[in-house]
Amino acid sequence: MYIVALAAMLAADFASASAGSAPAAATPAAAAATPAPAATPSGPLREIVYKIGQTDTSSGTASDYGGTATGSDSGWDQGILTIDVLQVLQGDILEVRASEAWNSLGGKPFAVTGYLASDGTLSLISGKYGAVMETVLPYIASGFVAAHDMTLGTTWTLTGDADKVHFEHKYTITKIDGADVTITVSGTMTGSGMGMFPSTETDTIVYRPARLVPISGDFTIRTRSSNGAEDQTVTHNLRFQRVSDSKDQ
Repeated sequence: MYIVALAAMLAADFASASAGSAPAAATPAAAAATPAPAATPSGPLREIVYKIGQTDTSSGTASDYGGTATGSDSGWDQGILTIDVLQVLQGDILEVRASEAWNSLGGKPFAVTGYLASDGTLSLISGKYGAVMETVLPYIASGFVAAHDMTLGTTWTLTGDADKVHFEHKYTITKIDGADVTITVSGTMTGSGMGMFPSTETDTIVYRPARLVPISGDFTIRTRSSNGAEDQTVTHNLRFQRVSDSKDQ
């Protein structure tokens, strides 16, 4: 599998290039089989707040009998991601509530409640996961990163398939700085759509194993498509930085 969030962003890139629909987030069997939780406490067990930002750029060429034209476009936004851990269920499954408030939405957040399995997979209770939520949430799971050896040079690979897209990502511990480790990710996502090229991904995440939390991250996905007359490359960049965490208080 891949970071569910990036799978969603990839799906969005494939959709923009091939006019298809984005694949839904995977639902883990563990979460699906979880019995109805007890009443949620009055307040969250933990609240983590991130500053988030994203940039999308596209460039391309189009050719016809009149010649070849080139063009480009870009857009960006920033906002706040809030993650509340509501309960810890059997099997280290977390009930979580997350909301994204982007400046372009006028500060109006969209929110979701769901289950986060120990391996980082997500399932819904209500709402719809956004790409940023899907990117950050798996790193809070108990086994998504922390199940691996947190020593310099450690590597592991995750693979998966969803809606005719094959994901393969290699994770490497490239730096240790006190309580934090830096993880670099290189990946490819290969779709079966006509005129699609493999998408590439390069990520850098600063992670704090003792707190099971990502401190910051920078994710970049590039997708190229061509139909002979038009050739387009789309680049999606997502950044996040932790600004508060009730676990630290």
